[in-house]
Amino acid sequence: NHRVVAMKIRHRFIMMGYPDAIIDSFLINKTYLGISYQQWQYNVIASIQGKIYPDSVCIIGGHYDDNLKTGNAFSVVPGANDNSSGVAAALEIARVMKKNNYSPANTIEFIAFGSEEVGLYGSFAYSGMAKQNSKKIKLMLNNDMIAYQPGNNQSEWIVNIMDYDN
Repeated sequence: NHRVVAMKIRHRFIMMGYPDAIIDSFLINKTYLGISYQQWQYNVIASIQGKIYPDSVCIIGGHYDDNLKTGNAFSVVPGANDNSSGVAAALEIARVMKKNNYSPANTIEFIAFGSEEVGLYGSFAYSGMAKQNSKKIKLMLNNDMIAYQPGNNQSEWIVNIMDYDN
């Protein structure tokens, strides 16, 4: 049902005013719990064109897949934390920017990545395409588990910022 979910996310972007939102498909091969799979997966991408540096891209994203390890459809799976909270943030930022006619200097891409829980396949597919097309990625804000509350002790709450030179 990943395509159904991707289509719903794309539809949400379109309803917010991003008519050029796309579904970018990629094929994965994965062995999980002793079973080999080959299936199509999907990233959903919407964007606001930059006015000064349209070829320089800032990414705001999260992933929409989850991982049910038990095989029991009635098991508790923390999908709202990991990671529909990240997709919700990307959607809300996109909505607010569109509502306020935000005009960025750089192009902004809002991406809902698929197939991240089983091996970061969505982000690898996107980054491979970006490299092939010589896309100039300025930064990536990856909203992962932003609604997760590890405990009542706020000293346990962390924000992890990773800076990569390349």
